[in-house]
Amino acid sequence: MSRPLTREKIASHIRDYFQRLSAPLPAGSSSGKLAKLTPCEHEVLAFLSKGFPDKETADSLRISIWTVNGHVKNIFKKLGVHSRTGAVVKFLKK
Repeated sequence: MSRPLTREKIASHIRDYFQRLSAPLPAGSSSGKLAKLTPCEHEVLAFLSKGFPDKETADSLRISIWTVNGHVKNIFKKLGVHSRTGAVVKFLKK
């Protein structure tokens, strides 16, 4: 019988997965694009990278869920990605 995964192990597996995903990217390719993000967009992206749903991100930052959605759209556009996974990979590559 296998033991259930702890939060720490799950987080470690997720972190390892994204590090493997970002390995083939050329170094420094996303750092310039990340610099174009506003401080609010950086905060939202940090929550995104930790797997927080939009509602929890909104509550934590004391903004509306619509504002979070707007920031996410701007992040996608500025980073040139089409998914949350793509945004997080670029964020973790910094």
